[in-house]
Amino acid sequence: MRIFKKIGIVLGGLYLLGCIGLYLYQDKIIFRPQLLPDNHQFSLGEELDIVVDEGIKLNTLWIKEPNAKGVVLYLHGNRGSNRRCLRQTRAMRGNGYDIFMPDYRGYGKSDGEITAESEMHEDIQKVYAFLKQH
Repeated sequence: MRIFKKIGIVLGGLYLLGCIGLYLYQDKIIFRPQLLPDNHQFSLGEELDIVVDEGIKLNTLWIKEPNAKGVVLYLHGNRGSNRRCLRQTRAMRGNGYDIFMPDYRGYGKSDGEITAESEMHEDIQKVYAFLKQH
């Protein structure tokens, strides 16, 4: 019976250490940005910088269609940058809609880094407001 108690204590300790490690490194696990040099040229689309905070601008890519019916705001997820996601937009192109792709803070050629989920939501809301105006 004592062996089971020792095994339980060891497994419980390992579980606790694992949880602490996941908590401490959750940002590195969740957010996996790919930085691009400032001189990187995209193969298609028009680059725009949108100021979302003092000294912080998000780099965006706008792939325009002739006589567009509307625009798709494409958020690429937690990994990479717009460069990686350009391949993923192939299926969306040619359907009569523009594609607008912002990079998050610290991704691609955008400034800063993500410090909170709420900050990311505010940035995307500002990008959406910019898109509605244009």
